Amino acid sequence: MLLLLAGLIAGPYLSGKQGYVRIETTNHIIEMSLTTLVIFFVISLAVVYSIEAAISRFCNLSNNTYSWFSRRKRVKAQKQTLEGLMRMDEGDYSKAEKLIGKNAKHSDEPVLNFIKAAEAAQQRGDEFSANRYLIQATEIAGTDSLILEIARTRILLQQNKLPAARSSVDSLLIMASRNKEVLKLAVDIYLKSKAYQALDNILEQVENPVCIPPKSLKITTPGGRWPVR
Repeated sequence: MLLLLAGLIAGPYLSGKQGYVRIETTNHIIEMSLTTLVIFFVISLAVVYSIEAAISRFCNLSNNTYSWFSRRKRVKAQKQTLEGLMRMDEGDYSKAEKLIGKNAKHSDEPVLNFIKAAEAAQQRGDEFSANRYLIQATEIAGTDSLILEIARTRILLQQNKLPAARSSVDSLLIMASRNKEVLKLAVDIYLKSKAYQALDNILEQVENPVCIPPKSLKITTPGGRWPVR
Protein backbone atom coordinates (compact mmCIF):
# COMPACT_ATOMS: atom_id res chain seq x y z
CA MET A 1 0.00 0.00 0.00
CA LEU A 2 2.77 2.41 0.96
CA LEU A 3 4.79 1.48 -2.12
CA LEU A 4 1.75 2.10 -4.31
CA LEU A 5 1.17 5.52 -2.78
CA ALA A 6 4.85 6.36 -3.10
CA GLY A 7 4.71 5.37 -6.76
CA LEU A 8 1.65 7.56 -7.36
CA ILE A 9 3.40 10.51 -5.78
CA ALA A 10 6.91 10.05 -7.16
CA GLY A 11 5.93 8.73 -10.60
CA PRO A 12 4.56 11.98 -12.03
CA TYR A 13 7.52 13.94 -10.67
CA LEU A 14 10.00 11.56 -12.20
CA SER A 15 8.23 11.61 -15.54
CA GLY A 16 7.69 15.35 -15.46
CA LYS A 17 3.93 14.92 -15.79
CA GLN A 18 2.10 15.49 -12.54
CA GLY A 19 -1.38 15.26 -14.01
CA TYR A 20 -4.31 17.55 -13.35
CA VAL A 21 -7.52 17.20 -11.32
CA ARG A 22 -10.52 19.50 -11.60
CA ILE A 23 -13.47 19.19 -9.22
CA GLU A 24 -16.39 21.40 -10.12
CA THR A 25 -19.60 21.93 -8.14
CA THR A 26 -22.44 24.40 -8.50
CA ASN A 27 -20.66 27.14 -6.58
CA HIS A 28 -17.06 26.03 -6.41
CA ILE A 29 -14.27 24.86 -8.65
CA ILE A 30 -11.31 23.03 -7.12
CA GLU A 31 -8.19 22.49 -9.18
CA MET A 32 -5.09 20.59 -8.07
CA SER A 33 -2.41 18.33 -9.36
CA LEU A 34 -2.76 14.58 -9.13
CA THR A 35 0.14 14.50 -6.69
CA THR A 36 -1.59 16.98 -4.38
CA LEU A 37 -4.76 14.91 -4.49
CA VAL A 38 -2.85 11.77 -3.52
CA ILE A 39 -1.12 13.58 -0.66
CA PHE A 40 -4.46 14.93 0.53
CA PHE A 41 -5.93 11.43 0.36
CA VAL A 42 -3.04 9.97 2.38
CA ILE A 43 -3.33 12.69 5.03
CA SER A 44 -7.10 12.13 5.25
CA LEU A 45 -6.59 8.40 5.78
CA ALA A 46 -3.99 9.10 8.46
CA VAL A 47 -6.39 11.43 10.27
CA VAL A 48 -9.22 8.89 10.09
CA TYR A 49 -7.01 6.07 11.39
CA SER A 50 -5.70 8.31 14.19
CA ILE A 51 -9.23 9.21 15.28
CA GLU A 52 -10.26 5.55 15.15
CA ALA A 53 -7.24 4.53 17.23
CA ALA A 54 -7.97 7.25 19.78
CA ILE A 55 -11.61 6.18 20.08
CA SER A 56 -10.64 2.50 20.43
CA ARG A 57 -8.11 3.35 23.10
CA PHE A 58 -10.66 5.44 24.99
CA CYS A 59 -13.25 2.63 24.80
CA ASN A 60 -10.73 0.06 26.02
CA LEU A 61 -9.77 2.36 28.87
CA SER A 62 -13.44 2.83 29.78
CA ASN A 63 -14.06 -0.93 29.67
CA ASN A 64 -11.01 -1.61 31.83
CA THR A 65 -12.12 1.03 34.32
CA TYR A 66 -15.65 -0.39 34.43
CA SER A 67 -14.30 -3.93 34.87
CA TRP A 68 -12.07 -2.77 37.71
CA PHE A 69 -14.94 -1.10 39.55
CA SER A 70 -17.24 -4.10 38.94
CA ARG A 71 -14.62 -6.53 40.25
CA ARG A 72 -14.04 -4.32 43.28
CA LYS A 73 -17.78 -4.23 44.03
CA ARG A 74 -18.05 -8.02 43.73
CA VAL A 75 -15.14 -8.59 46.10
CA LYS A 76 -16.62 -6.12 48.58
CA ALA A 77 -20.06 -7.76 48.26
CA GLN A 78 -18.63 -11.22 48.96
CA LYS A 79 -16.74 -9.96 51.99
CA GLN A 80 -19.72 -8.15 53.49
CA THR A 81 -22.08 -11.05 52.69
CA LEU A 82 -19.85 -13.42 54.66
CA GLU A 83 -19.75 -10.92 57.50
CA GLY A 84 -23.54 -10.71 57.36
CA LEU A 85 -23.89 -14.48 57.59
CA MET A 86 -21.63 -14.47 60.64
CA ARG A 87 -23.73 -11.75 62.24
CA MET A 88 -26.82 -13.83 61.50
CA ASP A 89 -25.34 -16.81 63.32
CA GLU A 90 -24.56 -14.50 66.22
CA GLY A 91 -28.17 -13.35 66.36
CA ASP A 92 -27.51 -9.80 65.18
CA TYR A 93 -30.28 -9.94 62.58
CA SER A 94 -30.49 -6.20 62.00
CA LYS A 95 -26.83 -5.91 61.00
CA ALA A 96 -27.01 -9.18 59.07
CA GLU A 97 -29.96 -7.96 57.01
CA LYS A 98 -28.19 -4.71 56.19
CA LEU A 99 -24.93 -6.36 55.13
CA ILE A 100 -26.52 -9.16 53.12
CA GLY A 101 -29.35 -7.19 51.55
CA LYS A 102 -27.44 -4.16 50.32
CA ASN A 103 -24.83 -6.32 48.56
CA ALA A 104 -27.30 -8.60 46.79
CA LYS A 105 -27.08 -6.87 43.41
CA HIS A 106 -23.29 -7.25 43.29
CA SER A 107 -23.21 -10.77 44.70
CA ASP A 108 -22.40 -13.85 42.64
CA GLU A 109 -25.69 -15.37 43.85
CA PRO A 110 -28.09 -12.45 44.41
CA VAL A 111 -31.06 -14.77 44.99
CA LEU A 112 -29.34 -16.32 48.00
CA ASN A 113 -28.57 -12.86 49.36
CA PHE A 114 -32.20 -11.81 49.10
CA ILE A 115 -33.34 -15.05 50.75
CA LYS A 116 -30.97 -14.65 53.68
CA ALA A 117 -31.90 -10.98 54.02
CA ALA A 118 -35.58 -12.01 54.11
CA GLU A 119 -34.86 -14.58 56.81
CA ALA A 120 -32.96 -12.00 58.86
CA ALA A 121 -35.80 -9.48 58.48
CA GLN A 122 -38.34 -12.10 59.55
CA GLN A 123 -36.27 -12.92 62.62
CA ARG A 124 -36.56 -9.23 63.53
CA GLY A 125 -40.32 -9.46 63.08
CA ASP A 126 -40.29 -7.19 60.03
CA GLU A 127 -42.71 -9.01 57.73
CA PHE A 128 -42.86 -6.16 55.21
CA SER A 129 -39.10 -6.22 54.58
CA ALA A 130 -39.06 -10.02 54.49
CA ASN A 131 -41.75 -10.06 51.81
CA ARG A 132 -39.97 -7.32 49.87
CA TYR A 133 -36.75 -9.32 49.74
CA LEU A 134 -38.67 -12.39 48.58
CA ILE A 135 -40.27 -10.37 45.79
CA GLN A 136 -36.84 -9.15 44.67
CA ALA A 137 -35.56 -12.73 44.69
CA THR A 138 -38.55 -13.86 42.63
CA GLU A 139 -37.86 -11.17 40.02
CA ILE A 140 -34.47 -12.78 39.44
CA ALA A 141 -35.14 -16.49 39.96
CA GLY A 142 -38.75 -16.75 38.82
CA THR A 143 -41.33 -18.96 40.52
CA ASP A 144 -39.71 -22.32 39.78
CA SER A 145 -36.73 -21.99 42.12
CA LEU A 146 -36.88 -24.72 44.75
CA ILE A 147 -34.63 -22.97 47.26
CA LEU A 148 -36.64 -19.75 46.96
CA GLU A 149 -39.99 -21.49 47.37
CA ILE A 150 -38.71 -23.40 50.41
CA ALA A 151 -37.59 -20.12 51.97
CA ARG A 152 -40.91 -18.47 51.13
CA THR A 153 -42.86 -21.36 52.70
CA ARG A 154 -40.70 -21.33 55.82
CA ILE A 155 -41.23 -17.60 56.26
CA LEU A 156 -45.00 -17.95 55.74
CA LEU A 157 -44.98 -20.55 58.51
CA GLN A 158 -43.02 -18.22 60.79
CA GLN A 159 -45.54 -15.48 60.03
CA ASN A 160 -48.27 -17.94 61.08
CA LYS A 161 -50.02 -17.55 57.72
CA LEU A 162 -51.12 -21.17 57.70
CA PRO A 163 -53.48 -21.13 54.67
CA ALA A 164 -50.79 -19.54 52.49
CA ALA A 165 -48.12 -21.83 53.93
CA ARG A 166 -50.34 -24.86 53.29
CA SER A 167 -50.88 -23.84 49.67
CA SER A 168 -47.17 -23.20 49.22
CA VAL A 169 -46.07 -26.52 50.69
CA ASP A 170 -48.63 -28.39 48.58
CA SER A 171 -46.99 -26.87 45.50
CA LEU A 172 -43.56 -27.80 46.84
CA LEU A 173 -44.61 -31.42 47.26
CA ILE A 174 -45.54 -31.47 43.59
CA MET A 175 -42.23 -29.88 42.66
CA ALA A 176 -39.99 -32.02 44.91
CA SER A 177 -41.97 -34.67 46.74
CA ARG A 178 -38.92 -36.44 48.21
CA ASN A 179 -36.91 -33.42 49.27
CA LYS A 180 -36.15 -33.73 52.99
CA GLU A 181 -36.59 -30.05 53.75
CA VAL A 182 -39.89 -29.95 51.87
CA LEU A 183 -41.16 -32.98 53.80
CA LYS A 184 -40.07 -31.45 57.10
CA LEU A 185 -41.92 -28.25 56.29
CA ALA A 186 -44.96 -30.24 55.21
CA VAL A 187 -45.04 -32.11 58.53
CA ASP A 188 -44.79 -28.86 60.52
CA ILE A 189 -47.44 -27.08 58.46
CA TYR A 190 -49.88 -29.99 58.37
CA LEU A 191 -49.58 -30.45 62.13
CA LYS A 192 -50.14 -26.76 62.87
CA SER A 193 -53.05 -26.53 60.44
CA LYS A 194 -54.44 -29.88 61.70
CA ALA A 195 -54.41 -31.31 58.18
CA TYR A 196 -54.09 -34.88 59.45
CA GLN A 197 -55.20 -36.61 56.28
CA ALA A 198 -52.61 -34.70 54.24
CA LEU A 199 -49.99 -35.59 56.84
CA ASP A 200 -50.98 -39.24 56.69
CA ASN A 201 -50.50 -39.16 52.91
CA ILE A 202 -46.83 -38.19 53.19
CA LEU A 203 -45.83 -40.37 56.16
CA GLU A 204 -44.47 -43.09 53.90
CA GLN A 205 -42.08 -40.57 52.35
CA VAL A 206 -40.87 -39.24 55.68
CA GLU A 207 -37.67 -41.11 56.52
CA ASN A 208 -37.83 -40.41 60.23
CA PRO A 209 -41.41 -40.21 61.54
CA VAL A 210 -39.94 -40.06 65.04
CA CYS A 211 -39.31 -36.37 64.38
CA ILE A 212 -43.05 -35.80 64.77
CA PRO A 213 -43.71 -34.82 68.40
CA PRO A 214 -45.39 -37.71 70.28
CA LYS A 215 -48.06 -35.42 71.74
CA SER A 216 -49.10 -34.53 68.19
CA LEU A 217 -49.80 -38.18 67.47
CA LYS A 218 -52.40 -38.28 70.23
CA ILE A 219 -54.56 -35.55 68.75
CA THR A 220 -57.97 -36.89 67.85
CA THR A 221 -59.96 -36.03 64.78
CA PRO A 222 -63.75 -35.98 64.38
CA GLY A 223 -63.55 -39.54 63.07
CA GLY A 224 -61.46 -40.76 65.97
CA ARG A 225 -57.77 -40.95 66.65
CA TRP A 226 -55.50 -39.99 63.76
CA PRO A 227 -54.05 -43.25 62.43
CA VAL A 228 -50.29 -43.50 62.77
CA ARG A 229 -48.31 -45.84 60.56
